[in-house]
Amino acid sequence: MILKKIYQALIVLIILPFSLNAQVTTGNISGTVKDLNSSSLQGATVEAIHEPSGTKYKTVANKTGNFYLPGLRIGGPYKVTVSYVGFKTETVTNLFLQLGEPSVIEVNMVDSKTELKEVVLTATAKKGALISKDRKGTSTNISNRLITSLPTLSRSITDLTRLTPQGGGTSFAG
Repeated sequence: MILKKIYQALIVLIILPFSLNAQVTTGNISGTVKDLNSSSLQGATVEAIHEPSGTKYKTVANKTGNFYLPGLRIGGPYKVTVSYVGFKTETVTNLFLQLGEPSVIEVNMVDSKTELKEVVLTATAKKGALISKDRKGTSTNISNRLITSLPTLSRSITDLTRLTPQGGGTSFAG
């Protein structure tokens, strides 16, 4: 009897690791993004494209330059593109993913040696703009076109006031 229980426990211990591994259905890509001085590039954009299907996965490198793309389709080929302002875009091609095995890549980015152009934003105030210093609180604008095209159930004012989140029937803001 004891020998039978030991035998069953031994079978469970042998089969358990294989059954736990069978639950994995996706792969992942992780890695680091650094410049030529081995400084991490926080905020570098990493995009992986599964070329047969065109599925895109995107992430951003953290403050230590590490990135992680979980839940990717198995197989490939994948094309991984890493970009960062002021650096040449780097591409890793023909990357194939296996079940449960992370693909780790290291990307060393090269300075593009180009001068970034300045961006100048100008804005002008529009008369009757929705945002104004004279307006206080929330508001809802219901145009004549909206009134004529809005479906109505009871031909009542409450059919229009339901467009305002602060309104409850014919009571507004309290």
